[in-house]
Amino acid sequence: MSSDLGSLKDPEAVRRAKLIISVMAIILHRVNYGALYKSEFILRLSFDQSVSSERYLEIIQNHARRSNLLHIEPSGDGRFLNLTYGIVLREGVTADQFATAMGRAEAAFEVTLIASKRAVDY
Repeated sequence: MSSDLGSLKDPEAVRRAKLIISVMAIILHRVNYGALYKSEFILRLSFDQSVSSERYLEIIQNHARRSNLLHIEPSGDGRFLNLTYGIVLREGVTADQFATAMGRAEAAFEVTLIASKRAVDY
């Protein structure tokens, strides 16, 4: 049985191996490989289905760097949808600005923004 363990005794080979592993670790860290997506905020709102969703979706698009729809629940009468989003705000956008803009959307009401630095989006 032949073994290649002899090369581990060569200090130069060990140095090269350490360098390759270090570079790979840095690259994987930079691209966030294997990381779970995390939200800064959870947005909960009720949406009137008789009105276009265009306005509140535009507000999310303009204020959020990333948004994930996490949950949809219809109301008993089927007229409203209770929506839950995971939101990561754009640089320079505050939670107050986003919540105020969402509160002004025509079809959205009962808007709640919950800080959730540790919530994980699936």
